[in-house]
Amino acid sequence: MCLVLRCDPRRQPEYPDDLDFREALQRRGLSDLFTSITQVPHSHDWVVKLRPFATTAKEDLVNDGVITVKGVHCTVFETNARKTKVVVHRVPFHVSDMFVWSELQKYGVVTNVVCHKTDKDDSDYANTIRDAYMYPKKGLSLSDLPYVLRHDTRIEFPVYIRKRPPLCFKCYNIGHLKRFCTVPPCRWCKMYCQKKCRHYVHKVALPASDVEESEEVPVEPGDAQVAPAAEGDGKERNVSHQELAPVAEEAAANEPHEVTPHQETGNASSGDLNDSSEHGEAPPSN
Repeated sequence: MCLVLRCDPRRQPEYPDDLDFREALQRRGLSDLFTSITQVPHSHDWVVKLRPFATTAKEDLVNDGVITVKGVHCTVFETNARKTKVVVHRVPFHVSDMFVWSELQKYGVVTNVVCHKTDKDDSDYANTIRDAYMYPKKGLSLSDLPYVLRHDTRIEFPVYIRKRPPLCFKCYNIGHLKRFCTVPPCRWCKMYCQKKCRHYVHKVALPASDVEESEEVPVEPGDAQVAPAAEGDGKERNVSHQELAPVAEEAAANEPHEVTPHQETGNASSGDLNDSSEHGEAPPSN
């Protein structure tokens, strides 16, 4: 089992041997778990050969991804790890490479973050594109890596990885680019992917008259809602049962009522009495 230690090129070990790396591993308590440390020719990589029973120590080092050598971080990754190039776009000039490194370090071991350079330009110049080289953690695929990096929850940096389906920043679906997106805008707010736009337009974007018509007037329990009169001001009002009681009594008095048989008999007898009194006849005695 082997691990690769990649040191910072700005702080190379002063000695040609592996003394600095041995001291760093001894501070981690791994002095008895490795057999040799050799340098890869013409590079800043050092290969550490571990003992067969040091599987736990190997997993711990790979999960940490960093050890300190001469006060500088040194990345740790496996020899058979797959190196991935991550391209971060729209990075402002005031955002340092350390921010990109710290954000991607959550998903694996980041070996280097450099400013993007084209083949036609050999000079170093400020660019809004950053190239990061990393080794993803075990069990993570390219789709598990972030599609967007956020700075202060306000600025978003799109992340591009080769051979990974892109993210559309128009409909936020994976599989196509923004310029090939065919998703129509919302018919309410004319924007894309606004899930709450109907509530927003209903309260804010519509004219005031439409909002007043669409809003419901709250009615308290025990109140009746009366429609506006033709000659009134056109506003709804709430009327209690106490106000409606006299109106209901007058309507009941003026409204024709149905006559029952008992009432009909009583009315007939009283009518006969009236007729007999008019013609001068005495009412029959019982």
